[in-house]
Amino acid sequence: MKLKPYILIGIALALMFWVSESTLHHYSLDQAFISGFFPFDVHELWMRSFIVVLFLCFGYVAQRLDDRRIQAIAKRSDERYRQMVERSPEAIGIHQYGKWVYVNAAAIKLFGGIDASEFIGKPVLDFVHPDSQADVLGSIQQLMSYGGSTLAIEERLVRLNGESFMAEVNALMVSHEEAPAVMVLGRDIDEQKRWEDELNASLRTMLAAKTEADAACLREQEQAKLLEAFYSHTHDCVALLDKDFNFIRVNDAYARSDEKEVDYFPGKNHFDLYPSDAIDIFREVVRTKQPYSVTSRAFVYPEHPERGTTYWDWNLTPVMDDKDREIKLLIFTLRNVTDRHEAEAALIHANRALRTLSACNSTLVRATSEAGLLDEMCRVIVETGGYQMAWVGFAHDDADKTVLPVAQSGYEEGYLENANITWADTEQGHGPTGTAIRTGVPAVNQNVLTNPDMAPWREAAVRRGYQSSIGLPLKIGGRVMGALTIYAAEPSAFTTAEVTLLEELAGDLSFGISAQRLRIEHEVAAKEVEYLAHHDILTGLPNLLLLRDRFDLAGVSANRTQVGVALLILDLDNFKQINDSLGHGIGDQLLVCAVQRLQGIIRSTDTISRQSGDEFVVLLGDVSTPEIVETIAQHIIEAFGEPFEISGHIMSITFSIGIGMFPNDGRDFETLFKHADTALFQAKDAGKNTYRFFTEKMNIDAIEHMHLQGQLRSALKRGEFVLHYQPQLDTTSGRIIGTEALLRWQHPELGLVPPGKFIPLAERSGLIVPIGEWVIHEACRQAQQWMERDRLQAMVVAVNLSALQFKRGNIVETVASALKQSGLPARYLELELTESILLHDIDIVMTTLKLLKEIGVKLSIDDFGTGYSSLSYLKRLKVDKLKVDQSFVRDMVQDAEDAAIVKAVVQLGHNLQLTVIAEGVENNEQFALLKSYGCDEVQGYLFSRPIPAAEFAEFCKLRTT
Repeated sequence: MKLKPYILIGIALALMFWVSESTLHHYSLDQAFISGFFPFDVHELWMRSFIVVLFLCFGYVAQRLDDRRIQAIAKRSDERYRQMVERSPEAIGIHQYGKWVYVNAAAIKLFGGIDASEFIGKPVLDFVHPDSQADVLGSIQQLMSYGGSTLAIEERLVRLNGESFMAEVNALMVSHEEAPAVMVLGRDIDEQKRWEDELNASLRTMLAAKTEADAACLREQEQAKLLEAFYSHTHDCVALLDKDFNFIRVNDAYARSDEKEVDYFPGKNHFDLYPSDAIDIFREVVRTKQPYSVTSRAFVYPEHPERGTTYWDWNLTPVMDDKDREIKLLIFTLRNVTDRHEAEAALIHANRALRTLSACNSTLVRATSEAGLLDEMCRVIVETGGYQMAWVGFAHDDADKTVLPVAQSGYEEGYLENANITWADTEQGHGPTGTAIRTGVPAVNQNVLTNPDMAPWREAAVRRGYQSSIGLPLKIGGRVMGALTIYAAEPSAFTTAEVTLLEELAGDLSFGISAQRLRIEHEVAAKEVEYLAHHDILTGLPNLLLLRDRFDLAGVSANRTQVGVALLILDLDNFKQINDSLGHGIGDQLLVCAVQRLQGIIRSTDTISRQSGDEFVVLLGDVSTPEIVETIAQHIIEAFGEPFEISGHIMSITFSIGIGMFPNDGRDFETLFKHADTALFQAKDAGKNTYRFFTEKMNIDAIEHMHLQGQLRSALKRGEFVLHYQPQLDTTSGRIIGTEALLRWQHPELGLVPPGKFIPLAERSGLIVPIGEWVIHEACRQAQQWMERDRLQAMVVAVNLSALQFKRGNIVETVASALKQSGLPARYLELELTESILLHDIDIVMTTLKLLKEIGVKLSIDDFGTGYSSLSYLKRLKVDKLKVDQSFVRDMVQDAEDAAIVKAVVQLGHNLQLTVIAEGVENNEQFALLKSYGCDEVQGYLFSRPIPAAEFAEFCKLRTT
């Protein structure tokens, strides 16, 4: 069995995925270690590949299902037509090249057979009496030459047992298995012909009497015999007329056909009762003295128009005297063949619809576009089906509920342009098209002249020869989206069987439209999947996969031309604060604006890629010297000195940039990316808003950084964290009124690790949440111990909360648990909150703060003035203290602007009834200035560095003695 490309791709990727997964598990590589060497998520790469392959497989399966559906449509259509013919009460057979290829159950019964095997493959003429074979053969040849159908003929046929019988036979051209064939319809009229012959013989005998006595005798004998045949043995309508066409006598069947009594007719003239152009035919029979027969003549009862049109076979036979000189009377016989006529018409129409359906199914298979499908379907309906015109209209859900033509074929001449068809429940919406769309079922107009709903279009339709029409709803997904409308040149053109087949055609067309739209959706989705696999959704920039492909091409070119390639990793500084304070919507808009500004700096031949939320990668090709890269990096730094204005917010952003050079810093993408990322960390450590080239020392620092993050995971379990405490003093009295608990890592090998080295690692890894919980519990325990064991005066202990801890951890439960376990009164615990915490999901924050205040703890805002907050929020926040950031305190003696900021914060805090504390106080000049501004509390190296708990207790005792 030949495997499809979709399956081969899927198997290949699955094997690659298995091998890669097995390798990772075999060597037990830490994910953090992998991430350091692979600057993208390996699992994400495989997931993207899997999605693409899965989509292609689904597309292949969907296409196969479409092909099977189209094949099923054709098979179902043939089966439905076969069932209709098989159940017909008329004897029906189909022959090709002179031999039977199909007979229905009625035909088998007519010829005295048991099953179809007695007929299939046998010559047709074997079932025709020798006296009739020449006539039948001539009719077949005429039909094959000119097509259409034949008039009913009466011929003698032969049953399987050799018995002959008279039959009435009709034939018409059809298609059988895509080849021309003849369909024959027949019925047994043997008994009818026998009684007709006996009736004529009786009349001739009666009229041949030469004397009154003979006549009376014969009349009595023959009339009795005649009446028995006349009234008892024929279902046909029989009337005796004189040569002036006056009624002499009628039988019961004739009287019943006109809903009158037998005695009503004698003496009345036929054409006084039934005016028609047949009088010329009657006169010709009288003149030539030859009989005349008419097949399927239409007749409308003038007195009973509700009975509609009926169809009759009739025969007018002159009865002559014994010398054949004079006409003694005329025998007028009629047979109601309306049912037969309608059955024949239904088969003809059904065959027309079947041919159309078969041709349309072929169109469905070949169609390559929706517009082409609709145009071709309309053309096939007209040319193959023989209809006057066909068009497709789509329903619009506008105020007027208009129907817009989208495809048309056949004679039209401005009909649709002026039709003004709608699907509203108005006069213009009650035609077949509007009704079909509105109701969801086929709507048939059998006669444009008599149908009152066709009044708006009657004149235009009659002028173009549109006598009848049908509207067929087109449904997709259970919703009617338009209609297929077909027009015929004759009234009552759409029989029940034909409507059924055309309804199926409309269903197939709906499926074809849906399949075409689904194919387009597949193509669009495939392109979108391809695009998403290589591009960022928000910015439209290439992602890391596409960047890697372009790097490979740039590397090949660089090796050939002996020029360099540079990889720049750009990270937005402090972008998280913007997201937290203004929301991700503003943050996303800022990223898009930043990309637009970058694109104005980077050359068109270079590539900008977005790696993650606020990190971008720039690939520079054709780099001859590092100075070129340095110039571009400097241009980026300078370009972002201009702030952005988004939704009324003025924001300044900066980039930190790490640079790796090919081939010196790495010849492959992974190595070069890793080294550029190392340079980025150095740019961040250098104060941000700058760039750094990679050096080997950076690589060593990065590896140390990565190992440190790995050890951080077990530090909490091993009890390596400790708290140091920095005292907080009352500005006026100099008394210690509180302390801030500061986290330290006592590493068993590296000693005391500075918080600036491990706190960011804990934030990025999420370990800050359990570490933060430990800090709260330990601070509460220590504060209570100072009061109970060391007999220190009660004081407030302040603990910093991380934004991640506030969002992910259950801070209320943690605080309540820490206070309960330690026994510390809630009023002695103070939680320091950054502004980014307070302004993220403000409603949730307010609820949390309310719960904390109900517990009884104090709240302060740390580093006030450095964030993006609005002062209006302070009215809503139930905090107790503002902490002036040390960045303002550090230079306040020399910098007037910093001094003004500090003074303003103190005044603002007092106006809001808040305590104000300044941190980072390192000299007496700063302390004196803060005291003059009225700052309530201070902390800093002027008074004490952060010290261990035992030393802090001794420090407090010395300050009180």
